[in-house]
Amino acid sequence: MYCSFFGRPADAIPHLRIAVEKQPGLAKIQGILGIAELHTTDLVNGRKDLEAAFPGIDDPRFKVQAGLELVGAYTQVSDLELAAATLAQLKKIAPDNPEVLYASYRTYADLSSESMIALSLAAPESAQMHQLLAHEETREGSTNGAIAQYRKAIEINPHLPGVHFELAELLNTAPDPVIKKQAEQEYLAALKDNPRDEKALCALAEIAMTKGDETEALK
Repeated sequence: MYCSFFGRPADAIPHLRIAVEKQPGLAKIQGILGIAELHTTDLVNGRKDLEAAFPGIDDPRFKVQAGLELVGAYTQVSDLELAAATLAQLKKIAPDNPEVLYASYRTYADLSSESMIALSLAAPESAQMHQLLAHEETREGSTNGAIAQYRKAIEINPHLPGVHFELAELLNTAPDPVIKKQAEQEYLAALKDNPRDEKALCALAEIAMTKGDETEALK
């Protein structure tokens, strides 16, 4: 039905609206109506109809199409949390769909940027801000910059969740044996904050094995 109106969404809207009003509960028809409204820049009604229709759409293929249209409507007005929630449902239906995966990438990247800006405004000198900057430095391949940011975070809050383990993992990849050796102390610091940190324990076991201390590794 939608295909027959493709390219003429304005002509379709009155007919679709009558159908929905006469027989509420036609999720697919209401979904098509919502898409047609979005394509005529009626964002308010388009979003409203798609939100009402989306949960009741049974056809997986059309549900993905309607969901992506709804995600587009959300992102246009920066409702990124709602976009992410819709994408989470679409990924269950179509986990390998490239459109869904790309929309997820864009939405989560925008959410990440939004959170970074909010944190930089709310607490620019906080330990969490330096931890976030360390992640960014790591992503950009600046190991030294990331280490420096982790050190600043630890200086502000030595018990910041995850910070010692994250720094240890970074130090453990360093080609310089002097820097690499510092990883052990950070893994130990992570264990002081969380004695049940199995990842830190496994890393320490591997370090003990490289030293030839099998007894300590097994422990």
